[in-house]
Amino acid sequence: MTSPDRGWGQLVCLWVEKFMNTLISNETGRLNELPADLRAWLPEGRLFEVALEAVEVVTSQDAALRGKRFEQFSPAMMLTLLTYCYSTDSFGSEDVQWAAINETTPRYICRLSIPDAQAIRRFRRAYRSWVVKCLVYVLNRAVAEQPTQESFDTMYAETFLDAEAWARRKIDLAILMDTAAAY
Repeated sequence: MTSPDRGWGQLVCLWVEKFMNTLISNETGRLNELPADLRAWLPEGRLFEVALEAVEVVTSQDAALRGKRFEQFSPAMMLTLLTYCYSTDSFGSEDVQWAAINETTPRYICRLSIPDAQAIRRFRRAYRSWVVKCLVYVLNRAVAEQPTQESFDTMYAETFLDAEAWARRKIDLAILMDTAAAY
């Protein structure tokens, strides 16, 4: 489902993603083999589970995130929301907010505490490195769950740099979408 006013944003997103893919394809050939929306590789429920797992792993490794609040939101909830939405090709903060209101999985992640677009942007700025870590984890789990003849260790080693570039591209697209929406 999409809102009626998302048409312009989607056109901008497609153009920006094509532009970013062109730039990144010069850096690494394998990145273009990765899906923009990980639901192409994992069912929606499994992707949600992996996003939760990623946040649990990342937050357990950093004491600074435990028991902390971000405005009125839990960092774990915000990380899960952004990890899931960016993994499913929803980038703009307004799009993430829309998804949290209208789509089943993001609405479940937020429950009754739906962040507005400004809070999403502020969180992304403040916790960018943790969002990247969560996205890298999710992509590596998705790769590991793909049927393949290669061992997980070989595929993980080949994909790690691609995962980092993929995660950074997702955040760059979110920033570009928010910039485009401001005009």
